[in-house]
Amino acid sequence: MPTILREGNGGLMAGKTQIPKGWRMVRLGDVADVVTGSTPPRKVRDYYGEQTPWVKPSDLAASRLVSTSEEYLSEAGVAVSRLLPQNAVLVSCIGTIGEVAIAKLPLCSNQQINALIPGDATLPSFLYWVCLARSSYLQTIASKTAVPILNKSAFSSVSILLPPMAEQRAIAATLDSIDEAIEGVEGVIAAAESLRDALLHELLTRGIPGRHSEWRDAPGVGTIPAEWEVARLGDVADFQQGGTPRKSQPEYWDGDIPFVTGADLRDFRISRDNARSFLTDKGLNSGTTVICEPGDLLLATRTRVGLVGIANETMGASQDITLLTANGLADQSYLCRVLKSQAAVLQQRARGTTIQGISREDVASLPILLPPMAEQQAIAAALDGVDEAIESSRGERDALQCSKASVSDALLTGRVRAIVGANT
Repeated sequence: MPTILREGNGGLMAGKTQIPKGWRMVRLGDVADVVTGSTPPRKVRDYYGEQTPWVKPSDLAASRLVSTSEEYLSEAGVAVSRLLPQNAVLVSCIGTIGEVAIAKLPLCSNQQINALIPGDATLPSFLYWVCLARSSYLQTIASKTAVPILNKSAFSSVSILLPPMAEQRAIAATLDSIDEAIEGVEGVIAAAESLRDALLHELLTRGIPGRHSEWRDAPGVGTIPAEWEVARLGDVADFQQGGTPRKSQPEYWDGDIPFVTGADLRDFRISRDNARSFLTDKGLNSGTTVICEPGDLLLATRTRVGLVGIANETMGASQDITLLTANGLADQSYLCRVLKSQAAVLQQRARGTTIQGISREDVASLPILLPPMAEQQAIAAALDGVDEAIESSRGERDALQCSKASVSDALLTGRVRAIVGANT
């Protein structure tokens, strides 16, 4: 049932930490058995099979509950390892510090993971949220060696606040519900992205459904609507190469104008949220970088060849990027969609060993299917609608993640108390 929250009331003091009434300060090793995983000898191939998950830190990041792994152990491998019970809380303590998950079924882990097997006074799901909230602290107390290590003794000594069992259950239920909501939204995003990719291919090769009744074969392309044309990218867009202002000129840098590289083209619509560097007005107008305005098309032609996006605001672009401007034969947004669909082709044309790049000539010769302008715009609008829905869902997911962080901090410190319902 829904959990009602209220501001926490006074409690005891432990050093500088106020302990909510009814809570106590404990160490992880006081409320759970700490078990370190192990690796069966690799030279005995019979120890590895398909029976029992053998979890490593990389297997913990995907979800709150872990039930699968990259590698599995055989029955013989489990016999020489340490089988952990269902609901054990797994925490990575070597290499990557602070990844956390709950064992959904009995499994084994390698020695990079310490498992917490809670006693009767501690709920596994509550312990999961406590460890996740303390992951940054775990990183700070790990040894500062080439491979960070948080040894079993130090891990067992980490202090946590422990409320009564009923309140643990209420806190965990609240945080679980937020996490499940995030997972639900991420499922919607994944489904919408799959729909967009399928729709992208259909619209860019067959056009708007129901609009075409006549078709023709285009050499090297296949069957296309009869009224469509095949053009070269260089025939429908003008090119301008970006550049990077001198790093030795401090007046060019640390301003407020986004400066993007090929690696920054992570999303379809590019804004300051993508940029890792920023220019001043002098940097933008240095004559080196290319100035991109809202709506301009950016194509990565070095290092991350094939990534593409549309600028959402004024920005500078590095030498990794080619700015494309439709010359009237193609709609800018439609052209961006076409290039997005041709990323693999552009990557195949890239050359170089240390740094991959594609020449302007190879980009210009890319074949482009060209519907009439009205249909180009209709295709772009249809895909924009799906993208807007995806962006809306991403915003909802991000808001939920922020909520989870703030609610987690408030509940796990007792600043806000979870009121235990009659049916909790």
